[in-house]
Amino acid sequence: MPRAILLSKPNSRTEAVVSALPETEFPDAENRLRIVYASIAYKDTLAIEWGEPVVRQWPMVPGTEGVGVVDNVNA
Repeated sequence: MPRAILLSKPNSRTEAVVSALPETEFPDAENRLRIVYASIAYKDTLAIEWGEPVVRQWPMVPGTEGVGVVDNVNA
């Protein structure tokens, strides 16, 4: 099961937890990548540290940079 940093806002504070995410929780998409390596970029750090206005929808998985393999294409 893929693991990710999951940002949530249970109270008035942003909470960041590394957790396993089932694929049923992934949003629908035309194309899918299987990420092999990912990094935390500047915008991800802002989302983790400040929450709103960087985060527009809760919960959120930050990740603007990644390297992987194309897993599915529905063009």
